[in-house]
Amino acid sequence: MRTLKQLLNRTDPERKQRAIYVKVIRAKFGRHKDSGNAFIAAQTYSRMRVSADGRLVRNTDPHRYLTMFTFVDKKLNVIASCSCGDQTFRWEWANANKGASEIEYSNGEPPNVTNPTYKVGMCKHQVALLEFIRPKMPPGYL
Repeated sequence: MRTLKQLLNRTDPERKQRAIYVKVIRAKFGRHKDSGNAFIAAQTYSRMRVSADGRLVRNTDPHRYLTMFTFVDKKLNVIASCSCGDQTFRWEWANANKGASEIEYSNGEPPNVTNPTYKVGMCKHQVALLEFIRPKMPPGYL
């Protein structure tokens, strides 16, 4: 199990920086019917992208992703998910092995090329959602 703070601490600075360009919309707070666990789900998209030559450019046709955190206990351990490619092909399998995700979008294969050390972490959409909910989190949690 992992908390958002633990996942954020293991996320590289580049993803944290790019999260400032992510827009969080249609956020919904609630509880899962089956478990009663609290969750936040939102659509996210990037207003900027990195071009082929490495420049930051306006994203004229952004994809929208489903980004979600489910809090599974009173210590606020989470199951984190996002439908973006970075989460799917880099973080989902590694996070699932630590109890911080479920195999939801990927094929369940280890990310031997994109994350060969199986490090846990978050995509920029998850970092943006975390920043969106930060004011609502208990003092000292983050």
